[in-house]
Amino acid sequence: MSLIDPLCSNPPPRRRGRPALAKTKVVRDERALGLHHFAFLRSVILGLDLRDSFDRYLAWSEPLSDLRIAQARFDHLLSEVLNSGDHINAALPDEQKITPLLQLLRPLLKESTIQTTPAPSPAVQIPTLDEWVLQESIDLDFFSEAELIAEYQGAFGLDQPQDGGEPPDTASDLVHGIFSSFSAENRPHERHQNAAINSPEGAGLGDSVKRRISALNRLESHLAALPSPADQLGLWFAPGVSARLASLGLLSLQDLVHYVNVRGHRWYAHARGIGQKKAQQILAWLSQQSATWDIALSSAVVLPQQYQAIERRNLLGAGTHLVLPPVFGMVPLERLVLPFDLDGRRGVFRSQQPNTLDANTDLEAINAWLAQHQERAATVRSYRKEAERFLLFCSHVLRKSLSSATAPDCLQYRAFLMQVPQDWIHPMPVRRDDAMWRPFRGQPEPSSQKQALVILQAMFEGLRNANYVVANPFQTVIKGFNLPSSKVDLDRSLSQAEWRFITDQAQRMPDTAESRRLRLLLDLLVSTGLRLDELANAERNDLKLVNVDGEKNQAWILDVVGKRRKRRAVPIPSNLPARIDAHAADAIAAHFLLLSAQTKANASDTVERSDSYLGGSPTESTETRGAPLIYALNMSVAQWGDGLGKPILELPDLGPLPARLSSSGIYRTLKRFFQRCSLAALSAGLEPAHLQSASTHWLRHSFGREAAVSGVPIEIISQAMGHASLTTTSIYLTQERSRMIKELRKMHTSIGATDPPAN
Repeated sequence: MSLIDPLCSNPPPRRRGRPALAKTKVVRDERALGLHHFAFLRSVILGLDLRDSFDRYLAWSEPLSDLRIAQARFDHLLSEVLNSGDHINAALPDEQKITPLLQLLRPLLKESTIQTTPAPSPAVQIPTLDEWVLQESIDLDFFSEAELIAEYQGAFGLDQPQDGGEPPDTASDLVHGIFSSFSAENRPHERHQNAAINSPEGAGLGDSVKRRISALNRLESHLAALPSPADQLGLWFAPGVSARLASLGLLSLQDLVHYVNVRGHRWYAHARGIGQKKAQQILAWLSQQSATWDIALSSAVVLPQQYQAIERRNLLGAGTHLVLPPVFGMVPLERLVLPFDLDGRRGVFRSQQPNTLDANTDLEAINAWLAQHQERAATVRSYRKEAERFLLFCSHVLRKSLSSATAPDCLQYRAFLMQVPQDWIHPMPVRRDDAMWRPFRGQPEPSSQKQALVILQAMFEGLRNANYVVANPFQTVIKGFNLPSSKVDLDRSLSQAEWRFITDQAQRMPDTAESRRLRLLLDLLVSTGLRLDELANAERNDLKLVNVDGEKNQAWILDVVGKRRKRRAVPIPSNLPARIDAHAADAIAAHFLLLSAQTKANASDTVERSDSYLGGSPTESTETRGAPLIYALNMSVAQWGDGLGKPILELPDLGPLPARLSSSGIYRTLKRFFQRCSLAALSAGLEPAHLQSASTHWLRHSFGREAAVSGVPIEIISQAMGHASLTTTSIYLTQERSRMIKELRKMHTSIGATDPPAN
């Protein structure tokens, strides 16, 4: 590229089109004319501040880095309105022509033309940076100031040294405008933006503005389009913004609403180039539009859940109860109201005799049946989930009551589970009183489909035994289902190399109460095969010393209440009880600090209580009655509970002893640790994704595998793990599978079907 000689009196004519070195894609703007566009035009015609008008009506859809860009946007929109008006005008009959309206607005294009800053040198007709941006339709969203200046300099050779020297000073003189402040006489909002408004020439000026506003309003009724959920983002957003959203897989407005609802109030974190302010502007516009759509923004999007909790707490503190009205819709059982023809009073299979559940409707019968299992919280949650889904299916899909469901309806429900509609799914966890709550978090796996059908069969059997219904529609149908067999995935366990790596990572952690508890959890679960709930509910008094036949020393066992309320004794390694007591001492010390800070209790009294707890046999101390095996080391946060249909903020209660660590607390503690291990797994030659997926149940599978590999008899493994059948335990006998592979490999080699294995 030849250099431009600033001393040349006859510079070569500028080539038409884009500069030779320009790299920016010129995207054709095909946005629709919306109500916000007319509002922007109206405010500018009325003489309101240009920047304020842009920020109020257009900032959500496009960027603004210079006021002259806003002025150019005004001219462009007004030109679109006039061109579209001309097209409509040509098709209208003579008596309906809108020619006077267009004639009133057309002069505004000439009156608001930008007077650009002249070039520094009359001999060099190089456009200013502002002019160049406007001429080339450059999207400012894609460039920083430095990148834009580099593009501009490269386009006109201003970055090339002349005669071996530095780039000409002309470049620094020209590069002022879009990203720099400009003089008062060139500021559009300080110039007369609308000559028809600000001209001091006549008393009838106000009437002229009114006529133009009236004309614009008439054209708005003809031209303004209303956003629809199916509209492409490019119809409403600037090309740069829509391109960023498209990089997230978002193509339409409904895609954007669903994405925002799933991601929450920080949905923009994964959208490069969209910050918090822009995200808030987009949400404000979406909130206005979605009021008339079938889809709506979740309340958690506008306000984070923790802030909502604070608001609820403040309301409850002021004595105001938050009572959500029952409704008929896609809502949980506790909020569901069924109309008379769907509530089961006239169910086809309703018994005409009194029932032992004392229920008059299907919803009352389900709640009474769930109450029979209230001692098992996990069971109630699982049963409620499946009953809730089937009841909503009956009322919203079948349009019949649950007590009218037939065997073909059960078949239809099974097909429904195999392909759940998207509007029944919300993948992110939300509160059950949230408007975005849905019965499903994702497409159920085949094993989950089987569990759902088995639970529903048990529910109908319970309703029939209680004389609420006279038939069980799942009784005969479920026998014909091709249900998947229960199978434990042995890959969801830790190999010996992974276990060594995990224990090494745990040992490397600083020696704190939290790290000691973490190591205790790992060793307890992998050496006993306990289930998560079994460990969370275990108490210190359940740990006992027993005699062993033929041995002088005693052994430790833990009495556990497992599934179906079955008790079993689980052997415990001899070094763990001392570590359990050390963990209790850590928990009491931490609790003492919290207690003294809150109540300023006597430190010596608390210390004496700690000593009495740790001293002597645990079975002889009344202080250990009900003491958990695993403690929480920090005070729990306030939780929302249900008080007779009203949300109640349950503050943590600091009792005389620290609280137990819940099942979810144990799960999250280990899950966070496994995720940290996955970050260092690659350097140890391990698969990071495998360790990242690890959970508490993986340690139970690891126990079963290691016990089988060590030659422990299958009946002993089954008894220790609390299996109801040896068939379940037999999956851990992987050495038989390995033996089969090795023996058959010999036959494969003899017939030439495979190469001999490398030793």
